[in-house]
Formats: sequence, C-alpha cells, structure tokens
Amino acid sequence: MAKTKGILKEIKIEDIVTKRNFRKGLNQKWAEQLSTLYANKVEVEPIVVTPIPEKEGKYELVKGRHRIHGRKLADFSTIKAYVRLYEDEADMVVDAIAGDINGALPMTHEDFVVVANQLLELTGSVRQVVIRLEKVMDRKLAQSYAKTADDHRRHKKISKAMDAVIDKNMRPSDAAEEYGVSEEDLKARIKLRNRGNAKGRKRYHIRDFTGNVGKTAGVYNRNTIKFIEEAIEAWEKNEFASSDIFAIIEHAKKKNEEFSKNIKQIEDRFRLESEKEK
Repeated sequence: MAKTKGILKEIKIEDIVTKRNFRKGLNQKWAEQLSTLYANKVEVEPIVVTPIPEKEGKYELVKGRHRIHGRKLADFSTIKAYVRLYEDEADMVVDAIAGDINGALPMTHEDFVVVANQLLELTGSVRQVVIRLEKVMDRKLAQSYAKTADDHRRHKKISKAMDAVIDKNMRPSDAAEEYGVSEEDLKARIKLRNRGNAKGRKRYHIRDFTGNVGKTAGVYNRNTIKFIEEAIEAWEKNEFASSDIFAIIEHAKKKNEEFSKNIKQIEDRFRLESEKEK
C-alpha cells in the first residue's frame, strides 16, 4: 500500500471516477450527516484518489464514497482529496478496503469475495491474493477468500469451455486447451449437463428446467385468461361494470409487465456475470 498520505488538493467532483465498487449500497444516513458537516464548514477527512494515466486530469476514487455523496448533497462541486500513487492496482485495492472494513458501511462476506476475485484478476496468483489480503485480515481468512476466488476462476474457465463445445461445436480437447482447463473435467461437466446430476442425488437435465419454466408460464397464462373470462361472464349478468373488467385486464397487464421486467433483470445480471471474463 502507499506509504504516504499523498498530495492534498481541491478537486472537482466531476473529475473523479468510480471504477471499482467493492460494496453494494450506500449508508444514506451517514452521507446526510456528512452533508450537514460540510454545509457547516466542519473539517472532514479528505478522500483518497489516484490519477488515471490514460485520462489527464481525471482521478479514480480510492476512499470516500460517502464523503463525495455528502459533498454533493451539500451542493459543493469540489472536494479535498489526497492524490496518492500506488505500485500497482492490487496495492490500490487493498488500500481501498483497509478503510472500509470498519467504515460507515462495513464490508460483508460477499464484498470480500468480490475483492478477492479482483485481486486474482489483477495478480494472476492465489499466493499474491493471500499476501495482499493478509495485510488487512487474518491469514486463514485471507487463504479462504483466495481459495474461493480460485474456485470461481476455474468455474468461469470451464463454463467458457462448455459454451465453446455446445454453442460453437468445438472439440472438447480443443476447448480445454484454449481455455486452460482439464479435458477430463470438461468432459465430465458436459456429461453431467447432458445426462443429469450425479448418482445418489436428485437428477436434473436442462430439459427439466426449460420444461418447468414452460409449465409455470402456461399455468399462469391459462389461469389469468380464465379469471378474466369469468369476470366478463359476471359482467354479462350485470354483476360488474365495464370499468371493473377494464381494471381487471389492466391489472393483469401490469402483472405481466412486472413478470417480464423481473425476467429481463435476471437476464441482464446473468449477462454481466457471464461476460466478465470474456
């Protein structure tokens, strides 16, 4: 990690870029408290940024998400920041999380998994991930997160190799070589995918999932249409007004839109996850 605080500067907030997010969400209450401090001209610890070499005059945020948000809420366009240089990006990542572990929004297990994945991507070495993480946590915990990241990397590689075999008709031996995985492991995964799950456990096949999705969607559609038709029959007996029927139809349309929106969100999240290492 950087050995000095860095050079103190007043920087335009619009020139600060958040390239790496280690945590989800924001502690809005803390950001609002910071906003009040800024508005009352109370001295707040400067944020930490590092220059972006390929973008002159731009900085990457290292520490201070809540402070930037609080500053914006107080209608300021600039913020005090330590401009800090790092030996490498992995060093910067470790420095960033060092202040977050007990910060306004403490890091969760999932956050540390994200960090370990990023460190492995940056260093290419499980050992280096352990070395970096043990600067901010117990060695055994660092080893555990490093192993999780390595397992995740292997899963990604095999997943890409499977896609190549199934979608591009690549031979397993060629796909295994291209993606750096064991041909034996790849063939075992493909066999599992084609024939179902392992012996002694409930067996699944891809057709099971597509079939179940089709069944549940079909049942939903049939039931919805049935209810609407029953409501129309009641209208024909003067038990409902026309506006009631239109309201029921509108409600069904909204529910269908919500369903489609949820499916689209799942698709978008999975697309991002599956394309991270492409």
